Amino acid sequence: RIAPEGVFDAPLVFDQAAVDAKLRLNPFTLEVGQFDLAQGDLWLRGKGRAEAGPEGWTAALDLSVDEMTISELLALWPPAVIAKTRTWMAENIHEATYHDLDVALRFAPGQARPVLAMDWAFDGLDMRYMKALPELEGGHGYGAIFGSAMTVTVEGGKIEAPSGGALDVAGTVLRIPDIYVKPARLEVGLKTRSTVEAGLAMVAGPPFNALRESTFGADVAEGQAELRGQIGFPLIPKVMFEDVNFLLNGRLSNVRSDQLMVGQVLSADQLTLTMDPSGLSIAGAARVGTAQMSGQWRKNFGPEHKGKSDITGQARINQALFDTFNISLPKGMVSGETDAALAVALRKGQAPAFEMSSDLSGLRLSFAPVGYGKPAGTRGSLTLKGTAGPRPEITEFTLSGAGLTATGGRVTMTPAGQFDRLSFGRVRLNNWFDGPLAVIGQGVGNPVKVEIGGGTLDLSRARFGSAGSGQGAGSVPIEAQLDRLVISEGLSLDGFSAKLATRSAGVTGSFRGRLNGTAEMTGTLRPGVYGPTITASSQDAGAVVTATGVLERASGGVLNLSLTALPEEDSFDGRVTIEDIRVQSAPSLAELLSAISVVGMIEQMTGGGGLLFTHAQSDFVLKPGRLTVKAGSAEGPSLGITMEGLYDSAAGTLDMQGVVSPIYFVNALGQVVARKGEGLFGFTYTLKGDAKDPSVGVNPLSLFTPGALRDIFRKKPAGDQ
Repeated sequence: RIAPEGVFDAPLVFDQAAVDAKLRLNPFTLEVGQFDLAQGDLWLRGKGRAEAGPEGWTAALDLSVDEMTISELLALWPPAVIAKTRTWMAENIHEATYHDLDVALRFAPGQARPVLAMDWAFDGLDMRYMKALPELEGGHGYGAIFGSAMTVTVEGGKIEAPSGGALDVAGTVLRIPDIYVKPARLEVGLKTRSTVEAGLAMVAGPPFNALRESTFGADVAEGQAELRGQIGFPLIPKVMFEDVNFLLNGRLSNVRSDQLMVGQVLSADQLTLTMDPSGLSIAGAARVGTAQMSGQWRKNFGPEHKGKSDITGQARINQALFDTFNISLPKGMVSGETDAALAVALRKGQAPAFEMSSDLSGLRLSFAPVGYGKPAGTRGSLTLKGTAGPRPEITEFTLSGAGLTATGGRVTMTPAGQFDRLSFGRVRLNNWFDGPLAVIGQGVGNPVKVEIGGGTLDLSRARFGSAGSGQGAGSVPIEAQLDRLVISEGLSLDGFSAKLATRSAGVTGSFRGRLNGTAEMTGTLRPGVYGPTITASSQDAGAVVTATGVLERASGGVLNLSLTALPEEDSFDGRVTIEDIRVQSAPSLAELLSAISVVGMIEQMTGGGGLLFTHAQSDFVLKPGRLTVKAGSAEGPSLGITMEGLYDSAAGTLDMQGVVSPIYFVNALGQVVARKGEGLFGFTYTLKGDAKDPSVGVNPLSLFTPGALRDIFRKKPAGDQ
């Protein structure tokens, strides 16, 4: 029906088959030159051409508009032409002004649909691109349709996020690959600039729900964000998470958060963000307080990850780390730095739980109260597990390296966040200490205290203070309750207790214990030139000498002992004095008395109250595996004895010599010309061989040799050879 302004309005009926046959014989071309159409203030300019040929119709139509609104575009757009695209634009583009709109339609025989080419510029665009998300406002840019694909490039515009301000979306590209597919699919090449909060707020809700099971909201961090990525979803009324395919990458700058780790501020100059259907990751170098670390925070999506996220990466262990988490270890205990593998589990309603491990390369550890030092250039092993927060706690602490192995460690803090206690279930330090140990804080500005609650300590091998404490002049108190304190081989104190103080010069203090598990002794320690100087005393000298195995049985007496460390390792110069001791059983002495036929004294020793020695003393040198007696003597009313030589404890042998002076209270007058403990007349003797059953030798001729000449019967002492 043709009705141009009423000039002609009548049905036109023709025979299609006849027309087609006519066209094959007589093709024609209809060409329309430039034309202008007006509808109000809207002008539509165009031109066209149609040609009927043997294969069918070929046509071309070109249209252009200088400017038009979205409502004017839809008024001119026939509803049947690309209907789905027209419907989507009608429902989702609320405001827009188009400029320089050009349309080209091409028809050719055999085509299922006309070829459409269209391009335009636009501004003032208010558009809803996804039903669940805020609208694009004030957009401007350009667009094009060619064939089945439509592309819109946004050169400017903003999206007002639910919180945190607006996102600048300049550079974002929207594309429908096939406008004829039902349903069509929209692909968004996203490019945004905003605050971190605004960027997270956009993905926090539907359809992404990126923070739905998180312990925090979009306001978790301050800073700036630049995001890029691809988002694809079908153009359907209700878009679900599983309908959306996306991959977003971003750069976050000047980031700051006090929510990821309670009680701590996390900051970073620059971080990278990655988000896909599996989860959200933020990675890079960051600081917690002044502590440095690098890695990533990861939030996996899905109901099984509700309320969970994790941090993994590397942490820098140095004094700044301990300061940040209020772990106030003794001053100077840690210097240098090393990297450690770090994992932090963030769980809703719980303090952050962390694990850390390192080989300690580059970190120097030093703690003089227990004689420990690890140089920065050596490797070791460190494992820490605990919780962070206002009152951090280390629930598992193991440390090894440079001769130290410490396990079962735990660190607690005071309510004020200061160091309270570092305790280890077992500490093995070189070859001299094995037992539990605790380092206890005593308030800000005060030195720590060391407590030892059991185990074994070998004092002869100890090197207190040798590592350098960094404690300044402050005294570090040590309270020890040891199962056993080894003084030297075969000489130890059981049930040892002590109160000591460690300064830069060494250890001072007092102690008590049971010598070899029986004889009660008390004593003191003080620093010497080469190591500790020890003094000890006992009110039961008989029990002491019996405990050491010097005599089989003795009683009474007062004993005083002093040991001074020598330059050689595990070596001491010593002196022991005993007053008023009674000897009841001494097989070697009995054999010696028997050899010189002093029968009455044997009976006195074994059957009576024992042989009384009013004074005994010995100077000796104690070294690993050997005891050298330099000048030993024992004096009593009935007997005087001297001794010198070697006891080889490693081999269990004796090589001793000396003089026995019977009836000493008379014979002692000869001391004017004889050694201490020797009378004017006496027998020289030797003890050799097995220490448990030595061979006794006596020279009877020596009895007639005055003390001044008796040395001709002596050889050079074995200990001096």
